[in-house]
Amino acid sequence: VQAKRVFVGGFSQGGCVAVNAALSFPDTALGGCIAASTFLSPPGVAVGLGLTIAEANRRLPVLCCHGDADPAVPLASGEALVKALRERGVPTELRIYPRMGHAYCPGEAADVASFLQKRMLLAEGAMGLQQLSARRLKSLLQEMGVSTVGCFDKDDFLERAVQAGV
Repeated sequence: VQAKRVFVGGFSQGGCVAVNAALSFPDTALGGCIAASTFLSPPGVAVGLGLTIAEANRRLPVLCCHGDADPAVPLASGEALVKALRERGVPTELRIYPRMGHAYCPGEAADVASFLQKRMLLAEGAMGLQQLSARRLKSLLQEMGVSTVGCFDKDDFLERAVQAGV
């Protein structure tokens, strides 16, 4: 299996382990990391203290998911994780689910599936992007902060993706 197809993820304490393991993996860039209802550092320890980020995974995409009613791992812990990763240049997305406690919900499952699909398509390069409709390709480019101004059809979006190094 190619490393760009390897994703590491975990829930609660497992999410903390997943983030630390994925970011510190030195051999090659992985596909991404999913951190669900988790934290970066245990209570009483400065957030991010001792976090090792290997050069190979400095740009590892991380998806953090958290409920706003989590009594076990407060949302503030998840937000601190996201802040610490972003401050270190790690591309990190945060999804917050209303009224969700220390659990998993259908919306989170959909977000994780979308994250994995997007990352797998990007890992395939032009071949993966060719599989998308013009509408989905435009949406993907916009999600990544790439301007689609002046693009009118699928070929335009594909050319823009190549120009942007997607």
